[in-house]
Amino acid sequence: MANRNETIDVEQFVRLTGISADETYRLLANECTRATIRVLIESERTLSLDHIAEAVAERKLANRPDETVRRIRIALVHSTLPQLEAHGLVTYDRDRKRVRVESPSLQLDGALDTVASPGRS
Repeated sequence: MANRNETIDVEQFVRLTGISADETYRLLANECTRATIRVLIESERTLSLDHIAEAVAERKLANRPDETVRRIRIALVHSTLPQLEAHGLVTYDRDRKRVRVESPSLQLDGALDTVASPGRS
């Protein structure tokens, strides 16, 4: 699969999640986080850690062949999922290695697809 442009409309994300604009920019600055959010939006409510890591790797490998599923899994466990969990977007069951989408805003198909450009309304 070709690499997708992992863009998310910041204003819509802020409005739908209730996360501050500054924190949203910080979260979305990370490519792995953006790809993870896209995987969560496009998938079932509960996913295995392995499924998420493989889906994120599939999205990223076209541009960064050094990224491996193992490295992405490590980033998910130690950074991405704890951040998303801290904001109430997901619950990560570390024992079962399962991620459950908690935020209804991540289940709104297409709600975050439009990308706002600075100076455009």
